[in-house]
Amino acid sequence: MIKIKSEKLSEAFYEVNWYELSLKDQKAFLVILGTAQRQYGLKAAGMYVVDIYAFFQITKAAFSYCAILFALSK
Repeated sequence: MIKIKSEKLSEAFYEVNWYELSLKDQKAFLVILGTAQRQYGLKAAGMYVVDIYAFFQITKAAFSYCAILFALSK
C-alpha cells in the first residue's frame, strides 16, 4: 500500500507544470520530488534488501513464532 501511494505521488509530481513555478518553488519542488522517488528499505546483514512488505512478513512470522513458544511454555 505504501509503495502504491508513493508511486501515485511521483506520478502526480510529474503532471505538475513545474516550469511555470517561481524559482524558489522550483527548488522546493525538486527537493520534494527527489524525496518522493527515493525507495526506503532495510538491508539484512548489509547484503539483502528487505522492502517494507518483506519486513512486515518477517515481523508477522516472528510474532507468530513467539506466540507458539509462549503457549508451549505454559
